[in-house]
Amino acid sequence: MVDCHNSERINILHMKKGLLIALVIFLVAFPMVVGAQGGINPIQPSADSSLIKRTLDNLVGWAFGFLIFLAGVFVLWAAYLYLMAGGNEDNIGKAKTYIIYAIIAVIVAFLSRAVIQLVVETVF
Repeated sequence: MVDCHNSERINILHMKKGLLIALVIFLVAFPMVVGAQGGINPIQPSADSSLIKRTLDNLVGWAFGFLIFLAGVFVLWAAYLYLMAGGNEDNIGKAKTYIIYAIIAVIVAFLSRAVIQLVVETVF
């Protein structure tokens, strides 16, 4: 009787790990598939764009991407903690905290991008 219960628990753990791996693969592959849809446009200098504006746009783009990546890492870690918590309230609380951190990272990313875009459009 005990062996049946343990084998069911092991199967559930394997299923949770499989779902977590599938989620990671999806979150890594999806942006690549979507990003490949637009193609690559070479950067061509134009008369109305300055070096500073292009540099700021590139810097903001990299920072935005990094913050979104960081938010994704926080969500994955929170999902792992939540799935492996096993009823442990400390790990469930940590998972909820990490999800809140991820939401804050996404909000900061969008707000920083909007503020810098507003400043660039106003100044240049």
